[in-house]
Order: sequence, then structure tokens, then C-alpha cells
Amino acid sequence: MQQEDDGADGPATVSIAPTDHVYSYFMFMSPIEEKKKESGGGFSWGILLAYTLVLCTFALQGVMLYAIFEQVVMGDTVWRAGIVNEKLKPGMCNPGGSLCVKKNNTFTCAPPTVQLTGRWNELDTDGDGIWTYDEVKAAKDDLQCKYVVNPLEVFNVFVTFLVSREKIIWVHPELKAGKKIHKAYFTYAAGDIIMCGYRNQDMCANVLERGYFDGPLKYNTAPRVGNTIRSALDYCHALLEDGGMCERTLPSTYAVWRKTGASQCRGPQYSKMVYKHPVTGITKSMLKVDYVARQDYKRANSSALHHVQGLHHWHLSLGDVCGAEGHPPGRGVARELPVRLGRGGGRGGEGGARRRNW
Repeated sequence: MQQEDDGADGPATVSIAPTDHVYSYFMFMSPIEEKKKESGGGFSWGILLAYTLVLCTFALQGVMLYAIFEQVVMGDTVWRAGIVNEKLKPGMCNPGGSLCVKKNNTFTCAPPTVQLTGRWNELDTDGDGIWTYDEVKAAKDDLQCKYVVNPLEVFNVFVTFLVSREKIIWVHPELKAGKKIHKAYFTYAAGDIIMCGYRNQDMCANVLERGYFDGPLKYNTAPRVGNTIRSALDYCHALLEDGGMCERTLPSTYAVWRKTGASQCRGPQYSKMVYKHPVTGITKSMLKVDYVARQDYKRANSSALHHVQGLHHWHLSLGDVCGAEGHPPGRGVARELPVRLGRGGGRGGEGGARRRNW
């Protein structure tokens, strides 16, 4: 648009130049065709074409905006619902379908069986220090409503894990019969079951790097872990590998959680690390793993998007699901993992590790 001045006493005029888009065509075509009508022109196809082009443009833009909305906004909503069901209100049964659960403004992303390792007070309903099969049956509906897993299956999982360690601990006859689990046995088995929250054997190097096996390696107090780097890795792989103890023993909810977590974490990325034995000083080079989804959310969390409400919590959720940033699986539940691996009170030296060093 240009403004022209015809002189000091003349009128000012404004020139509008046409441009190469339909709105410019529409704007110019109407007055031009109206001018032709004044000169005796009839029906104008030019005006009809201008209106048609504008309407088609609006329709195409609407379709594009709808497609973007479906892919970006609704897709993100579905993805978030797959991570955490924020519509779950107190007193409602957990319908499942989400990796994480929000409770008391805290996200826990551990599989249901691992979550129950930190819920002893909800399992031992009479508070006598013994979790019995009768207690499981009595509290079955309530526990299954909250944790989306059959507690009878979980009880049998604990029994199976404990009986599998019979070569290194003494197993009580009533435990072997599947009737009672004393708290000391429960705490001992929880060490194995919490390890299942690391999802796959790629995480074994990460677990070593974080020092979770330093206590057993240093004090030789956990025969199931051993006192060498190789024995610790063997223990970890035996639990987490495909077809390993975790996958074979835990309920189907664990298999669903494992596969869903793999898709949500997206592609793995590996980097070299060297672990040094805390006693012998022997080193071993390994590959530790990280995941694309966690890295993306970490970058978002450190940028200006940090101020978006809830984004920090989503980042923590991804760290828990993918387990690659330093959060133990299930956060508060699994934070006791190093202690549990060195306790148990059975024979074979799996009791008496110094808690302050774990």
C-alpha cells in the first residue's frame, strides 16, 4: 500500500497493490466486477469464483487445524492418560490402563506387585507381623480395587521367590506350604521383587553404577548377589532378562506394565561406563542405557516450559517408568532396595549388613 500526495491543495490517494493469494483476489474482484455491471455487464463468474476460492480456503484450513488438533492436542491427552490417570478420585477403584498412579500428590510408576512391597501395613491387617493366606482372601477385593492386581497371586509370588532361595536361607514349613509369610521373609523377598521394577536386563549396568550392589560386594552379606561384579550381574540378569524370574513369576499385570513401559520410553540409547569393585578395585566396562522419552522431558523441564503446571511431575513419571535417570522403580518403595538386599535374618550371612553403608 502506497500513499500519494497530489499537491498541497490536492486530495491524498492511497494505492493498494494486488498480491498472490485468494484474499487479495477476492478483495479486488468484487469492486472490479461491480464496476463492469455499472457499464452494462451481466452475471459475473469472477465474483462467484472469488467466493468459491475463499470458502474452499476456509474449509481446507479448518480441516488442517482439526487434523493438527487431533494429532497434537488429543494425541497428547491420550498419551498422558496412558502414563497417569489423573481423573482417578479418592475412593474410586483403579481401572488400570495407566503406567503410573498419583497418590498424595506423588507419582508411583512401579508395577502393582512392586507397589505392594511397600504396603506391609495394608497386607498384615491384624498387625501381628505375619501375612497369612486368610488375610489375603479377606482383603482381596479392597487391595485389587486399589492396585489392579489379584493379591492372592502376589502372595504366591512372594512364596515362589522365597522357596527359590531355599539353598541360601531356611524356609519355614508354613511358608513352604503357602500359608504364612513372616515380615522378615517378606522384607527379604521384597529385594528381589523390587528389582523387577527395572524392567529389563539393560538396566543392570545402571544399577551397578548407582552403587546399589556396593554393600553386598563390600561386605559379602548377600549370597544371592555374591561378592564379584560377575555374580552381581548374573543375579540381576537372572531376574530381568526375557523369560527371567520376574517375567515367569509375577502376575500378568507385570508383563503388561513391562511392554507398555517399553513403548512409552521409546528408543534406548547406550553409553560406555566403567564400574570399579569397592573392595578389590577390579574394573569392568559396560554399557548403560538411557531412553529418548526421558531425555526429551528432561530437556523440556530445564527450558522455559519448566513453568508449565505439572510438567515437572510428568518428567519425574518418565524417569520412574524408564528407570534410567537415577530414580529407583516406584521411587519411595524401592529406595530401600539396597537395605533389603542385605537383610533377611536367614542363614548364609544375609543379615547384619550395616545400613548406613548401603
